[in-house]
Order: sequence, then C-alpha cells, then structure tokens
Amino acid sequence: MGRMTRTSTRRGQRAKRGQSRRQRRWIGVVAPWTGAALALAGAVAGTLWLVGSGWMSERFDAAVSEGLRASVAAGLAVEKVTVIGRKTTTPEAVLTAIGVKRGDPILAQDLGAIKARLEALPWVAAAAVERQLPNELRLVIEEREPIALWRTEDGYRLVDRDGAVIQEPHAERFRHLIVLAGEGAPREAATLLDVLRRDAALGDRVVAAALVAGRRWNLRFDNGVELRLPEIDPGQAWVDFARIEASHRLLERDVTVIDLRFADRLVVRLTPAAAAARRAPQDDT
Repeated sequence: MGRMTRTSTRRGQRAKRGQSRRQRRWIGVVAPWTGAALALAGAVAGTLWLVGSGWMSERFDAAVSEGLRASVAAGLAVEKVTVIGRKTTTPEAVLTAIGVKRGDPILAQDLGAIKARLEALPWVAAAAVERQLPNELRLVIEEREPIALWRTEDGYRLVDRDGAVIQEPHAERFRHLIVLAGEGAPREAATLLDVLRRDAALGDRVVAAALVAGRRWNLRFDNGVELRLPEIDPGQAWVDFARIEASHRLLERDVTVIDLRFADRLVVRLTPAAAAARRAPQDDT
C-alpha cells in the first residue's frame, strides 16, 4: 500500500514538471507575437487618432499645396488653352466650363471633371482634354450637327442625328432645315431623312414633316401639297412615289393631298377649285 502511494506521488510530480515545461514552451512562442500585435495595435490606434484629429490631413494638404507652388515656380502653369473643333459654342462658354485661369497649376487640373463640364454644354456631343506639358491644356470638341427643327408649344428646338435636342435660343436662324412636329419626332428624324435621301432632288422639296401617333409621317412639300406615308415600309413607298412623280408630275397638278397608305392604290385629294370643277355639269354646246 505504501509503495503504491509513493509511486503515485512520483508520477504526479513528473506530470507536473512536464506540464510546466509545456507551459514555458507555449509562453515562449506566444510572448513575441503578443508584443508585435500590441505594437501594431498601438501604431494603428495612433494613426487613427492622427487621422481623426485632422493632423495628417492638414499635413498632407499642406504638402500638396507646397508641391503645386513649386510646380508653378518650375513653369508647370496654364498659359495656353487650345480648342479644336469648336464651331458654334462660344469661347466664353468654353472658358467658363473649364474653370481654369492663366497661371493655375497645370498638374492640379482634374481632366475628367473638365471633360464632363464641356460635354454638359448644349452644342458639345463629346470632348477630350489633354495636358500638354509644361503649360498647355488642349481641348478637342465634337459638336452636334443639327439636321432638323422641332416645333413645340414653347417654340423651335434643334435636333441632331442622335435625336438629341439642342438648347439653342436662336433656333429660328436654322429655318432652312426641315421642320418636324409630333411627339417623338426628334427620335425618328434621322430615319426620316435617310428615307428622303433615296431621291434627294424630291427630298429637298420637303419643308415639314409631322409624326402621326409615333408611327408614320405626313410630309409637306414647298408648294403646300401633303404626302401621307404608310407605317409599313415608308422607304419603298417614297421610292415608288418618286417614280410616279417623275412620270406624272402630280405635284404640279391641282391636288392638296397624296395618300400612299394603301398598298393597292394611290389616293389623291383635289384642291377645292378642282373638285368643284369636276362636280359641275359639263357644257356640251
């Protein structure tokens, strides 16, 4: 019994010594990692405090400002603005949009923001902005090309080939363009003009066009005659009419309306005088 007790005691002592050695080895591994983590945490906390206090932001802004002043002193300042492609947009509108003055640091200019402001101008469809070091900003502008006038309740608006409406206060000076009417007309303007170009000489005589219910066009020629195009395949109907006009000169006759909406026939409405003459009894004497 006494021997068993002594044996158990010795086993317990050896187990405690092994556990103590394992604990020392674990502490030896963990202690350096814990110290590094604490140091990193302290650095992060200090950085967050500096950022939160605004100290780093102020120092960074001050460094940037000092760098820009040095760049201007070295000749990196805006002295020239070159604009390529400007036709209708005024120089004053361009300068106001870019917001740059002579002597401003050229490296401080936000080219993307300048591009966005230029493309917000009514006549500008696209723009590219480049820095030409040491002292030039180069602007390449693609302006919209008006193809038609759109008549609205508020007056006339210019329309380009993409269907964009150009805000031009003096749109009336473009009265040589075809005049459109009807909701959605700007969107369909380019398609209509492509149809009319299938016979350009005849198309040049069309002075106005009204989009009916967003589906088809009524055209008005320079002599007041109205031509009604069908909803389906208006291009072919226009070509067919050009062929008929070349042979029969309908536009020179006493008609007010030529209706092409029916696939199997062409319908003509006479002028009131011509219609009355046809209704009057004929004098056979």
